[in-house]
Amino acid sequence: MDMLPRSGPGSHPAAAGNGRRAHWTAFLVIAFTWSWSCWLWASAIEPQSAQASGVLSALGSFGPGVAALSLIGWTGGRPGLRGWLGRCLQWRIGAGTFAWAFFLPLTVLATAAHRSILGW
Repeated sequence: MDMLPRSGPGSHPAAAGNGRRAHWTAFLVIAFTWSWSCWLWASAIEPQSAQASGVLSALGSFGPGVAALSLIGWTGGRPGLRGWLGRCLQWRIGAGTFAWAFFLPLTVLATAAHRSILGW
């Protein structure tokens, strides 16, 4: 009896576990490397340029997104990226829910700014 897992059509889903583990490992390595390298560079150049440091700090927050896009592109190529983008752009909520999610934070921000300016 063959004890090695098979991969390919008709194989058991658990056989793909090593590939998934490798993808998770690659995702974490890329995400942490991107984020921490941006943040470390930002802290290193902060005395010379506060603006560049701020930009690098903001770019560091995109580490998980960069990792996801790079892995989707690596494993699925352009069709994978197109499929992912298509799923991201599907409209899944009602217009009312979207309006609340979009305008409520803007209303709170505008109210806080207005009160701050008027000194209430």
